[in-house]
Amino acid sequence: MFNNKHAFRIEDIFKNPSLFLLLLLLPLQFGLFGLFFFKKLYFYALIILALYFLVFAFSVYRSLLLALFIIVVFQEPRYQFEYMPIGVSQNIVLLLLLPIIYYWIIDLLSGKTERKANSKLCQYFTGFLIVILLAFAVGLLNGYDWQMILENAIPFCYYITFFIVYTSLKEDNDIKMFSGILLAAGTLVIFQYIFSFLTGRFSILSMGRIVTGQIHILYLILAFMGSMILNLKQYRYCSILFFILLIPPILISQTRGTWAASIVAILVNIVLHLRVRKYPLGKFMAVFLVMAGFLFLSFFIAQSLLGMNMLSLVQARAETVMNWQQDTSLMMRAEMYHSAWKEFLSSPFIGRGLGSLVHVHDWQYQLWIDSSYMVLMWKMGIIGLISYLAIMLVALNRSYQVFIKTEKSFYQWFSGGFFSAFSGFMVLGFISPVLLKYRFNIIWAILFACIEYMHMKVVTEVKTSSIR
Repeated sequence: MFNNKHAFRIEDIFKNPSLFLLLLLLPLQFGLFGLFFFKKLYFYALIILALYFLVFAFSVYRSLLLALFIIVVFQEPRYQFEYMPIGVSQNIVLLLLLPIIYYWIIDLLSGKTERKANSKLCQYFTGFLIVILLAFAVGLLNGYDWQMILENAIPFCYYITFFIVYTSLKEDNDIKMFSGILLAAGTLVIFQYIFSFLTGRFSILSMGRIVTGQIHILYLILAFMGSMILNLKQYRYCSILFFILLIPPILISQTRGTWAASIVAILVNIVLHLRVRKYPLGKFMAVFLVMAGFLFLSFFIAQSLLGMNMLSLVQARAETVMNWQQDTSLMMRAEMYHSAWKEFLSSPFIGRGLGSLVHVHDWQYQLWIDSSYMVLMWKMGIIGLISYLAIMLVALNRSYQVFIKTEKSFYQWFSGGFFSAFSGFMVLGFISPVLLKYRFNIIWAILFACIEYMHMKVVTEVKTSSIR
């Protein structure tokens, strides 16, 4: 898997000046990073870095698995569970990603990474990164605060992970390991949500509501679990149980956008399989009734033993949609969109650049707003919006093509889960910056790379079988 077939030898460093230079600059770069970003904490950061090198040095694969696990399990500092004193900030995630980039460059220079054919998705991601650089330059030219520009740029730059994963993937087991880590870490998040709810340790945002960024990961896993129920018969009962466990955290988050995306993902999963796989409608109804029965049973148990009625909490939150004139969250979003739209109109082609702030109130300015597409238009203009939508549409098409052409059940599960998950994400993107703002961009990039790899394999197999 990845680079495990080629053991890295220390003596190779001295035979290659480029590798030696990289390894010489690496500790200097991390020392400066710790000094400027961590300030008084840089000493502890360097200690953790030393431990990291002892276990994960020179392995793109192991380092990515570690980063994936940490990103899923640990929340951002402002949105973490009350009983978890440790939060993982953007700076720490960047600290994890930088050595992975170095290891990848070393593998490229030493010839250990396979140079795959340049695919359409690679071309579109390259175009998007160029647009990011342009927006970075526009921000500098407009005289924005350089720290704001860097803070704005870091999440966008996480998408370079696509190239790292795509060029390093060597076999299906690599994708299976990514999937396994995602599901294992997601399981821990499920129990974090349930524990927080049962103990009454709610988020600081409002009593009765538990909100962390990890709700987006649980939604992602929900879409993949729906696909697993339909495509992996050997895991059907386990996936049904997993699916049921996912519902309470998503409901108690009271995040209406995630509810809408979940409904879209479930419906897309059903329509996709009914249309392509020709599954009998009766099987869908039977599975749905069993799952609904277990779900309501869990709600009844929670109310009987703990006196907590989750359904009433969900109903109260859902009813706010009917009273949208009094919905503070909705009105705030509308004000943000109006301000960002005016900024977009002032520079519609290339946008206002990274680091730009939008004026919301007399006293409040925002670096981000709650809409992925509006952020792209505001920061990067029309070219930014088009370049990102091109990536998304090509990836969805790739996953659909894999789903209808492959005979591998694992490919069917993964491509079906991807198609349904990102169909919902595209809807959620209208009211959330989930596609751009968070460190989850690393996870999205990994999934994009896996789909591109699968598409390449399926196309090759189809061509080979047609020749025969």
